[in-house]
Amino acid sequence: MRWIRSSYSSFAPRVEHGFWALHGLMMLGLLAWVLLSWSSIHLTQSSTWIVGGYLLAVITALVLTRLDLIGFLAVFWPVLALDLFCVGWLIYLTGGMASNFYLLFFALVPFVAFYQGLRLGLLAAVIVCICYYIVAMPHVEPNGLSNFAFRVIMLGLFTVATGSAVRIIRQSETRLLSALDKLNERTTELERTHSQLETIYETSRSLAEVLSVAVVIDRVLNIARSVLSFPICELYTWDANARTLWLQGRADPEQSSHFAQPRRAKMNEQFRRVIDGGQIVRVVDRHAGREIIDGHPFRSQLLVPMISEGRVIGMLSAESPKVSAFGDREERVLSILAASTAMALVNADLHQRMEKLTIVDELTGAFNYRHFRSRLEDERRRSVRYDQPLSLLMVDIDWFKRLNDQFGHEMGNAALRGLAEVIQSCIRDVDILARYGGEEFIIILPQTGIEEAHTIGERIRRTVERADLATAADGRPIRLTVSIGASCYPENGRPEDALVDSVDQALYRAKGAGKNLVCTT
Repeated sequence: MRWIRSSYSSFAPRVEHGFWALHGLMMLGLLAWVLLSWSSIHLTQSSTWIVGGYLLAVITALVLTRLDLIGFLAVFWPVLALDLFCVGWLIYLTGGMASNFYLLFFALVPFVAFYQGLRLGLLAAVIVCICYYIVAMPHVEPNGLSNFAFRVIMLGLFTVATGSAVRIIRQSETRLLSALDKLNERTTELERTHSQLETIYETSRSLAEVLSVAVVIDRVLNIARSVLSFPICELYTWDANARTLWLQGRADPEQSSHFAQPRRAKMNEQFRRVIDGGQIVRVVDRHAGREIIDGHPFRSQLLVPMISEGRVIGMLSAESPKVSAFGDREERVLSILAASTAMALVNADLHQRMEKLTIVDELTGAFNYRHFRSRLEDERRRSVRYDQPLSLLMVDIDWFKRLNDQFGHEMGNAALRGLAEVIQSCIRDVDILARYGGEEFIIILPQTGIEEAHTIGERIRRTVERADLATAADGRPIRLTVSIGASCYPENGRPEDALVDSVDQALYRAKGAGKNLVCTT
């Protein structure tokens, strides 16, 4: 539950309500006194005008304040002056010291102390006492001075007691309201933390289903930006083998950026404590009294490790331009996000490794035949849709059986690995290298015509001819040659689904023509 303060920042009723209620009673009493005492007193025409004017003035002031045409404070003192005049006139009219209307002073003056404070209340008491003495003086008898002094003293005591009590009450009220403000702040903070935790828990379940490391990083950065609202949040991954920390992405209030090429981060003392010790590190003020260090404007920082199965695999970093911006709440929330991120990254990495094993040839690192068929179908459809050429190269090692017979199968495997590396260095990033079977490799060349395919084939052939694909037991380099067939759709004039047969025939032509050649269909 949240406490709501009124617009007057007080638990007491509105002061004007009490003020007008007091005057309502005074006016009713005045009217009753006039009606009941009409026959026993002599009311002159001027006295009647005074009573009527007083009643009209008070009612007018009430209406103006109720309609918000004038502020209450603007009418408070004028109405109080009218009260003093009217009560003084009543005292004078009804016998001075013998009049009981002086009791109204015990209501009006303490009210001043209640509303305006003790000092103004005492000032009002002094003024009232002077006025009272003036109107009562003609009727003062020798023994009446003691009564006058007693009334003055009692009025002062009432005023002091009221002002002091109000001061104590208001001080207590201020403390209570301050406590309620803090309670509201804590409640708001608790609600915000609860909302953030719910969002993070819900997102964590979805993170566990993400099977891409890049998507995990994107989602975590989006959470940091939209839910946690940290000025800056960065995600780092740790390569334990290379002892290298990589900055994978950064989120700020405007956007989150997942870097296509991770940035190598410079290790400092705080980073080492997180990575090597698995500690949570809070930096209260990284400038330590200086303006800016290392061109870095952010002062406070919170570093939380991402731990999986006891290993630190990275960390989350939150930064703020404020000093000591991160407390226990921020540490708790970021720790939950870091734990979920660690689990999601490990799951996504394992999935990608398993997926890679299903499409990659274990020996050479090239794609396997199944993946080749899938990609070829995709590229074939794209070639037909956009009317673009598609070429294939088939590479076969010359005299490979002789190599195995002379040096053994292990040497043959080394030569296959070396050949895959050489071919990969000669083709483009968009080209697809796959092991077709045995010592044969096949290359998909998207958007490539037959002449360009022949050029690429020649580059591979010459590079292989000069390369040392393996090393014999006696340290001698082993050099081999390759025969290459090239075919292109639609330039070969064959249906696109017969492209593999076409390149296979071109390879046989290169073999039959003496090997170490590139032939096209």
